[in-house]
Amino acid sequence: MNKVTQGRAAETKVATYLRTRGYKILGRNYTIRGGEIDIIAKKDSQIVFVEVKSLSSEKYVGLLDTISEKKKHTLIRTCRYWLWDKELADADWRLDFIGVIIETGGKIKKLQHIENALSY
Repeated sequence: MNKVTQGRAAETKVATYLRTRGYKILGRNYTIRGGEIDIIAKKDSQIVFVEVKSLSSEKYVGLLDTISEKKKHTLIRTCRYWLWDKELADADWRLDFIGVIIETGGKIKKLQHIENALSY
């Protein structure tokens, strides 16, 4: 399985995980020039942007360390653009990171969900 296919499979598993926890999925793979948001969801009255990291091993550094400062900046800019584009600039929102390891058969082996991972 190549990286793109593995990443999309992880995003699908994470979307299912979020739905089972009461999130409503609003969109996936929102792309603007220079940025992408993997999953956009809503939980209660809050918009939740989710960056999914498909991890190959449990022997990784902290999930927050797997996302570069440049990527963090790009994510925040892309989230703000989505909010502006949807005329929700004043909405309550947060950015979550979810790292997931998927077994060969497609089952989630390990999942780490960090809510409100970045301050903006």
